[in-house]
Amino acid sequence: MSDEARGDGTGGEHAPGWAVPNVGSPGPQVPGAPGPGAPAPAAPPAPAPPASTDSWALSPASAIAGSGAAAPRKRRGWIVALVLALGAIAAFGITGTVLFATRTLPPYQGAYDFLGDLTAGHEQAAIDRLCAADRADPQAAFSDLGRRIGVGDTVTVNFLSVDRDGARATVEYVVDPPGPQVGKTYDLPMREEGGDWKACPGVSLR
Repeated sequence: MSDEARGDGTGGEHAPGWAVPNVGSPGPQVPGAPGPGAPAPAAPPAPAPPASTDSWALSPASAIAGSGAAAPRKRRGWIVALVLALGAIAAFGITGTVLFATRTLPPYQGAYDFLGDLTAGHEQAAIDRLCAADRADPQAAFSDLGRRIGVGDTVTVNFLSVDRDGARATVEYVVDPPGPQVGKTYDLPMREEGGDWKACPGVSLR
C-alpha cells in the first residue's frame, strides 16, 4: 500500500508534527546521575571494624582511671608515715618530761631553794634545808659557801647539770661576780631525806 492509501488519510512521507524517535539519544537526565561517558562513582568506604571486646583492651577513660587509682594509696602511705613519726616524737617528749619531773627536778629544786635562801640572807630557812649531817654544825657548812659566794654575786643553778644516783645527787651552780670577771662553777651535794632533797655543802669539807 502506498503512502497515499494509508488509513490515517495523511499525505506525504512524514506528516507534520510527527518525528521518528532518535533511538541513540539519551533519555531524560535524572538529577545527580552521571552523564554518559562520565567515570563510575567511587565505591563507598568500607565500614570500620567493630570495637574490640577483648578483656585486655582499655578505653581511654578506663586507662585514665586505672593510672590514677594508685595515687590515693600513695598519699595514705605518706600520711601513715607522718603520723607514726609524730607519735614517736611525742613519745620521746613525754618520756623526757617524765624523767625530768621524777629524777632531775626534785634535786634541782632543793638546790635552787637552798641557794636562794642563802643569798637572800634567810639564814634559818637555809639551815632548815641542810641535810642532817650538816644541820648539826651549820656554820661549818656555810663557811665554805661564804668563801665562794660574795656580796653582790649572782648565783645561777644549772638544771642540766643534775647528776643523780638514787638518793644522792650533785647539782652545779655558777657564781658570777659583778663586773667583767668570769664566773666560777661549783658542785653542791644533795641528799634525799624523808622525801625532800637537802643540801650538804659540808660534805666536800670531809
